[in-house]
Amino acid sequence: MAKYLKMHRSENTNNSYNTGARRYLRFFAGNEKGRAFPASDGKLGRFASTLADEGLKYKTIRGYLYGVRAAQLDRGFDFQKLKKRNLLWSTLKGIRRAIGDRSKPKQAISLKMLRKFKLEVGRLREQSPETAIYWGAVWAAILVGFFGMIRKDNLTTGKVEAANQQKGLRRDDVLIKKSTSRRPAVLWVRLRYSKTNQFKEQPSLIPLSETNNKLCPLRAVVSHLKETPGGPKDSLFRVPGKKRGTFSPLTHQALVKGIKDLVRAAGMDPARFAGHSLRRGGATLAFQLKAPVYQIQMQGIWSSMAVLGYNEVSATDRLELPTRMAAAARRGHTHRKIGVRSG
Repeated sequence: MAKYLKMHRSENTNNSYNTGARRYLRFFAGNEKGRAFPASDGKLGRFASTLADEGLKYKTIRGYLYGVRAAQLDRGFDFQKLKKRNLLWSTLKGIRRAIGDRSKPKQAISLKMLRKFKLEVGRLREQSPETAIYWGAVWAAILVGFFGMIRKDNLTTGKVEAANQQKGLRRDDVLIKKSTSRRPAVLWVRLRYSKTNQFKEQPSLIPLSETNNKLCPLRAVVSHLKETPGGPKDSLFRVPGKKRGTFSPLTHQALVKGIKDLVRAAGMDPARFAGHSLRRGGATLAFQLKAPVYQIQMQGIWSSMAVLGYNEVSATDRLELPTRMAAAARRGHTHRKIGVRSG
């Protein structure tokens, strides 16, 4: 029973909630008396205020409170919604007014950046056979993540010794369809699990078209597979293992480090980029190409309109409507008044 109770939330959600609960228990041990649970409005308000004074972001504070909520529910106590806990909710509103609620998402990687990355990857791959394999894995993962708008949890694993065979891409999750007279070759990527498919429902299939140049995800994946021979259940992206001749799954940490190293080599601030920059970059390019929202949702497997947050509208696009409105005004354009008919 305990096994399945633990699995009723996703791994990432559990980790986030556990962090919040542990932080609350440390705060309680050093500042409060009595029992930690059930947590009163006063205790939670003081906890939230302490986090704000320590410089945590408002969304992080809210996330920690949800962790406390989960811990309290797991202990058999009810937990009233935050909005109904007047003292706590008023404290949160004050914190939000004082420190703000502005998020700073990681920047999107662009095609221009990818071209610079490719030059650097080519140079780095010449250092040694092991380095060549590492950068081959990173480069293939970057292209698949960018053009497929794929989340980092599917591209990598958290730790080498804890590869998640449900989340991570395996070698048998990719299929290459050769080119025809009507279309280029396609790399089909199967996601058996995603943030929007956590219950082993129908897998999602993401197509990546051949580009016939240095930014081709199909070419990068084929090259990487040749360098890292293995079985169909092995991780798709692998790097040299500790023992000579062995391979280990590409971890999130290794991919992010690779991205930041390439960003730094391209003359930009690596702190402004991370694994999510690939997904954001692919979606941003799609919006720039005027792709319909539903197509972008299908490619990146968005189940909501949150995808619109990736629409980084250029100044030229922003000026299009006001320019047309001004042109209409110059032409003396008028609107017919709409009257309301009676009876």
